[in-house]
Amino acid sequence: MWRFERHRELTHATIFSALERGRLLAAIQADPELSEILLPTFIGRRLDLVQRGAGDTVVVGSDRSPGTLRVLEFLARNGHPCTTLDVDRDVSAAEFLARFGASVNDLPLVITRNATALRDPSNDELARALDFNVSVDASRLRDVIVIGAGPAGLAAAVYAASEGLEVLVIEGRLPGGQAGSSSRIENYLGFPNGVSGLELASRAFAQASKFGAQFLIGSSAARLSCDPDTARATVRTSDGGIISARAVIVATGASYRRLPLANVQRFEGAGVYYNATHIEAQLCRDAEVFVVGGGEFGGASRRISVAVGEPRATRRPRLARCRQHVAVPRPTHRREPADRAPLRVRAHRTRWR
Repeated sequence: MWRFERHRELTHATIFSALERGRLLAAIQADPELSEILLPTFIGRRLDLVQRGAGDTVVVGSDRSPGTLRVLEFLARNGHPCTTLDVDRDVSAAEFLARFGASVNDLPLVITRNATALRDPSNDELARALDFNVSVDASRLRDVIVIGAGPAGLAAAVYAASEGLEVLVIEGRLPGGQAGSSSRIENYLGFPNGVSGLELASRAFAQASKFGAQFLIGSSAARLSCDPDTARATVRTSDGGIISARAVIVATGASYRRLPLANVQRFEGAGVYYNATHIEAQLCRDAEVFVVGGGEFGGASRRISVAVGEPRATRRPRLARCRQHVAVPRPTHRREPADRAPLRVRAHRTRWR
């Protein structure tokens, strides 16, 4: 029988019990029926909070700020709900700026649960302020270190941790990798009806955590070395930390090509977007959109529809189909030399409802 830290009787028939995190994980691992009830509930609740923008963290930013998009993506992909205030649309945004002595040059401004204001914070600063890595002990020797928390890295963490190995996953940017930024994935094994990238990453993250895997978020692996005498690998992180393990799995994924246009980096995250999640939907509502290319989009689909959000007051994103679908030719898997494969750009102009 599990021993609880404390409990109090709510009614004659109901008892409320509180478990600290370690005991709750042990209970979920030992009891499959309890796991089937709690895990889907936790995942669904967190996804709902993220999509509704209901959290204890406030982000004051602007649709024209690349830093604001980066912070919102970092919080959403790590399953941390937040409330967003736009300085161009929300009257209360100016009140927050005045209260914390900030200006528009400090955007994005992030206010955490303990009323700490962070001005244009890095991913590492956000992770430390929100206690993402508070349970990670860098001095412990791990059995396995997984570098990268994309689908491959998360799968490796699940398999290793389920075998009883002590696993640490290092992810400097966004858990879920490229798949996590997809609004809909139709060709992933085990999901015949499709699944959003955020949901897929959240499920894999929860599954790895269930078996005891730990995650170091916001700090990337900067250097890898191996001692031949002890057969132990050492990973030095971007924040100066040193972590040792008996084995290292590198699952850093891929980086896709960007638009080969002059000064395009100035507009990335402030008008030019490479994803179509609910975050970009809110930024592009009531706007005229140009869709360039389309990639594979699930491996089989030849048509693209982009997510468009409702007015910000509702905070609940809604999928709306565009008035005109964009036809994209089926991708080819033939590879050509890099110097003979220029990127062919096809732009389609679409008016959104």
